[in-house]
Amino acid sequence: MTPASSAAADDRGAPSLPGTYAVTVKRTFPGSPDQVARVREFVRLVLGPEPVVDDAVLLTSELATNAVIHTALAKAEPSTSP
Repeated sequence: MTPASSAAADDRGAPSLPGTYAVTVKRTFPGSPDQVARVREFVRLVLGPEPVVDDAVLLTSELATNAVIHTALAKAEPSTSP
């Protein structure tokens, strides 16, 4: 991996900050509760030893859980939560 040049852009087309890396990683997970742990593992793996990894994993876990709860599949199955 090499630092982004001043001409590089992120995935939205915005210019990268000097001395930073512009990397986009995408993966799709099935919308089932057992996948939330896999999503957390994926984010931890992608970010590596960054100081913000725990915060990012927590936020990702919340987003993934909400996505699973509010999908059509989750609504089709009976809820087991109180």
